[in-house]
Amino acid sequence: MNAVRVLRELHGLGVRLDVRGEKVHYDAPAGVMTSERLEQLRTVKPHLVELLAEPITHQRAPRKQWCDRCRRLESQGIRVLACSVCDRKVSSTG
Repeated sequence: MNAVRVLRELHGLGVRLDVRGEKVHYDAPAGVMTSERLEQLRTVKPHLVELLAEPITHQRAPRKQWCDRCRRLESQGIRVLACSVCDRKVSSTG
């Protein structure tokens, strides 16, 4: 299972994930984090850290300039840190 799929599934179940350093923390409704889901989380942890970690320096386009893909992912609870389409808009207008 890939990290994006795990994020979507957990988001749909009301789970909120947060990365602090190299640790992934979660806040979940009671009973949601089964042993299978915890194992999935452990399996994709390196990818989650990369996806959810705050970049040191990065400039994103304003939301109103985001591409359809970025808007769709964000609406699914997936935090988009970089996008070649949106970032090109930033550099061309910046």
